[in-house]
Amino acid sequence: ATQQGEQTAFQQNGNEQYAGIDNILLTGTGIEPCRKLYLSEYAEGTSSTSHRNNYLEIYNPTSEAVNLSNFDLVIFRNENTEPGATLALSGMLPAYSTFLIKDGTENLHLQADLSTTSAVMDFTGNDKIALRQNKQVIDLIGQIGDSLVFAENVTLRRKSFISHPTNEYNSAEW
Repeated sequence: ATQQGEQTAFQQNGNEQYAGIDNILLTGTGIEPCRKLYLSEYAEGTSSTSHRNNYLEIYNPTSEAVNLSNFDLVIFRNENTEPGATLALSGMLPAYSTFLIKDGTENLHLQADLSTTSAVMDFTGNDKIALRQNKQVIDLIGQIGDSLVFAENVTLRRKSFISHPTNEYNSAEW
């Protein structure tokens, strides 16, 4: 290759070409697309005796619609290691789409796929939320078993480089 001004000339089969790179071998570990749903947003908002401004969002990063009948959400209150309540999910989540679940008493006027007064949606800043598939935790917000206040009066959004669910909470992903 020779440098000519701002361009680099390459010799290929004896001919000079500009940006004529067509025989490149890339090596390394390939990026595998995500094949599982994950929690993409969490909001623990203001609450009173008449409302709770809490919501959760689930993202389907796959190229196919997913039947939600094998999924549920559970809450682990405070330092409890056993779920305190379960919210069974249903319906179909289209490919590359989100499913928004809001507390039925919220006063933000959100357009949601599911509005519910399930005890799962009565979370505070030290309660953990798990997304389960066939009763197995596949994604988690919070560390089960501790009472640390980690998400009070806050909206958490998964960072854009996160492409897989995890059953161990990592605050750096949010």
